[in-house]
Amino acid sequence: RRRKEAALARKQELVAARLAGELVSIAVIQQTWATIVAAARARVAEHGLPSLSMRSLADDLAVTPMALYRHVANREGLLDAIVDDALDRLGDIDEGLAPEVLMRRLESRLVDAFGDLPELALLLAHRGPRTERSVAVIGRVVHALVDGGLDAEVAARTYATMSTLALVRIAAAAAGSGSTASLVGGGPDA
Repeated sequence: RRRKEAALARKQELVAARLAGELVSIAVIQQTWATIVAAARARVAEHGLPSLSMRSLADDLAVTPMALYRHVANREGLLDAIVDDALDRLGDIDEGLAPEVLMRRLESRLVDAFGDLPELALLLAHRGPRTERSVAVIGRVVHALVDGGLDAEVAARTYATMSTLALVRIAAAAAGSGSTASLVGGGPDA
């Protein structure tokens, strides 16, 4: 009986140690992923979208390209991760606001999130969201517009139009050909 209890106690210790190790591993992976995304974002902001490759990012991080492939499948995965990171920077979506107020706030937040990434803003405007995280953020915006009184279809079109215009405006402003006037609710270029 004591042997069985001792064996059971040892198994419980091993399971607890393994779980603790897995939690540490998960934390390290999350930290590593955050470092990869931050480095990719910095590379695109400093050198432009064409400069982002698995090899160039690996050089920036002082690792081998194969080390990156353990975390992301390819360059497209990196781009998706940077877009997700930028959209995460939009923060909480204010619900219960009038649609025009919500759109002004969202436009401002898009400029803050993508202002240093004009090429990525243009890419997002062109190809749209491609990950569950990005789609979820957009879903929250559309939901907030519906809560503000818009029909669901109108809310989706309103978001699509405003976000595309804002993202293209970010890219145009970076190229020196755009105005900084608000697209939503006024300004000479509205």
